[in-house]
Amino acid sequence: MKYLVQYGADPNLQNDWKSTPLSIAMFKGHLACADFLLNQSGVDVNIRDESGRSLLSQTIDNMTDDKAVSQLKYLLDKDGIDVNLADTQGLTPLHLIATKVGNDEEVLKNPSRCVTIIHSMSIIISLAYIRIVGDTVTGTL
Repeated sequence: MKYLVQYGADPNLQNDWKSTPLSIAMFKGHLACADFLLNQSGVDVNIRDESGRSLLSQTIDNMTDDKAVSQLKYLLDKDGIDVNLADTQGLTPLHLIATKVGNDEEVLKNPSRCVTIIHSMSIIISLAYIRIVGDTVTGTL
C-alpha cells in the first residue's frame, strides 16, 4: 500500500460500492493500515459509501464484537471526524448507536460492552456539542 500511495495512487478512490482503502482497512480491523492512510494528505475520514454512511456510521452499523467497539473508539479519536453526518435516510452516528444498544440482545447481555458503547455515545454527543458551540460562538472548531 505504501508503494501505491508513493507512486501516486489516490487513497480516496472508491470501488463500485463506494468503499475506500480506509473503509476496507477499518472493516477488516487493520488499524495500522488505517493509521498509514489517515497520515496521508487529503485522506477523507468522513467519506461516504453508497448509502451516504460515513466511516463512523459504517463502523457503528457493523459493530458485532469488542474489536468493532475498539475501532469505534479509534475513529472517535481522529481529527476531523464529523459526528453529525447523516446518511441518505437522515440517520446520524448517534441514531445508529442508540438503535444498536436498544436492539442488540448480545450488547444488552454484556454489561462491559454496553458501558463501552454508551461511553462512545457520550463522546459522539460531546463532539457534536463542541461542533455546534464552536461554530456558533467562536466560528471555529
